[in-house]
Amino acid sequence: MIAKVRLDMNFTNPGTIVFISAFYNRTGLAASARAWAKTLHQAGLKVRILSINDVSPGVDDIDLALLKSLEKTPLEPPITAVFFHNPSPDWLKLQLPEPHIRIMLTGFVGENIPPDWMDICNQMDHFCVMSNEERLNWLKSGANPDKISVGGGPHLWASIPIEPIHRKSSAQKDVFRFFSLGTYSPNRRWDALIEAYLKEFQNNDSVELYLRVNYPAWHPIPGKPKQDLLNLIATLRKQTGSLAKITIDESLGSRMELMATYDNADVYVSADV
Repeated sequence: MIAKVRLDMNFTNPGTIVFISAFYNRTGLAASARAWAKTLHQAGLKVRILSINDVSPGVDDIDLALLKSLEKTPLEPPITAVFFHNPSPDWLKLQLPEPHIRIMLTGFVGENIPPDWMDICNQMDHFCVMSNEERLNWLKSGANPDKISVGGGPHLWASIPIEPIHRKSSAQKDVFRFFSLGTYSPNRRWDALIEAYLKEFQNNDSVELYLRVNYPAWHPIPGKPKQDLLNLIATLRKQTGSLAKITIDESLGSRMELMATYDNADVYVSADV
């Protein structure tokens, strides 16, 4: 299922949204950032993107020309700066026209939130997490309760009406496919996704979890992230007693090949930050 945005909206001078993220790499976060920017633009909002220096070769997004054009959108106050990446002191130093607000979008999952991240987020005008469980963890770690929320935060862009477009899957009729993709790293909830799938479908041989995954090049031990993923699956299978099918696809592929994988799935599930 994909989504479109209705264009019949009458916002009252929302100004320019400056969306800061890693737009030009091959991670799930970058794909999400590109989707955010294109959706906001399609909704009729003024969007300017600012891509951090995290570029991967071979990004062939079908709307790459549009994304490049959004780097030059004029800045019209009020400015809403949305930081969709790991918290960094650089986000607090970014010079913006007045008036402006700074919103941090973070999907950090876990109870041990880095103190420096907490300090940065508390200095934002607002910051957003992806679930109430995460919100409670942030509050326990010292988050300002007046600045944290679940979802998009205090701006009209967070309430854009989204209409689902139901598409007939081209997957095998006898297999219901769940699809997820991204870089295997500790700050993503691969464990929660895989465990939930194995528990729910342990006695069902007509479903598949299809993981299209790559591994962080920065890891100091070559091959360890891949082995960690395989060990995780083996451990969770043992714990759940589940034989539900899991397929791991490590190919990068082209944009068209990736779109074909999407089309062959019935449901896309994100484990992103």
